[in-house]
Amino acid sequence: MERTLIKDIKPDTVVTISGWLENLRDKRTMQFLVIKDITGSVQVTVEKEKLPELAEKISATTLSSVVTITGTAYKNDYVKLNGLEIIPTEYKVESLADALPINEQSNIDQRHEYRWIDLRNDKNILTFKVATCFENALREYLVNNNVIEIHTPKITAQCSEGGSDVFKLDYFGTPAYLTQSPQFYKQMAMASGFEKVFEIGDYFRAEKSFTARHATEFVGFDYEMSYISSHIDVMKAQEAMFRYALTKVNEKYGKEIKEVFDVEIQLPENEFPIITLKQGLQILKSEYNYELTDDLDPQG
Repeated sequence: MERTLIKDIKPDTVVTISGWLENLRDKRTMQFLVIKDITGSVQVTVEKEKLPELAEKISATTLSSVVTITGTAYKNDYVKLNGLEIIPTEYKVESLADALPINEQSNIDQRHEYRWIDLRNDKNILTFKVATCFENALREYLVNNNVIEIHTPKITAQCSEGGSDVFKLDYFGTPAYLTQSPQFYKQMAMASGFEKVFEIGDYFRAEKSFTARHATEFVGFDYEMSYISSHIDVMKAQEAMFRYALTKVNEKYGKEIKEVFDVEIQLPENEFPIITLKQGLQILKSEYNYELTDDLDPQG
């Protein structure tokens, strides 16, 4: 039987679901399982007396094991998870889990050591979902506005930006460099008459860092435009693009972001406010008693 995603379960239907065993309450006469996939969680309810063999398998299943369950979904207002429960007829353990080596209280080093497990929690999953939605919306906006997407080389014969350190490598006996940016290729695209291009790609800079902020390897979103009157045209294009993308994120995940992170996505109803660098420095000095002379540092 074809697998059903948990978000698509309808009452009074026979479904097959696959996911993690997120929680198990193994009572004397009943078992209550919470199964989780990428779309949500659902309760599975077992009466031990009616399904003794199945109940025995469930009792031997460790948390975070991957299971496949076939059964009938019923509406039940007493169930907190969307008012639904599944009464199973088949139960299969796809992968039996060992005891988890980390939990939400583990320190950051331990969590990074077991990153694939750490990514399972709702906050981390939502972060990746939102990033996916945001990037897709940026691309969608630009494509809908006749901007051409390009894919440029990441190994080049020359440095693309002279002001940054580069990673040098041996390219079959010839010196080459990991790309710092797609600048050369964007300029060629402008000279080719493409007028507007963008790229989402990986870039590399051999900059030694003494802080948590560094740009050794990063994903860049590059957008190039021809026929502009000033930097204001670029700022307006950015505003339109970000407004579109953030609106899409808010429509799809705004409620969930509020529930998980207690953050509400708010967009200015009017145009984005614009201030000069000079005004910004004055605000820092007058409102925060933080004085800078000619540029913004990270704290500023």
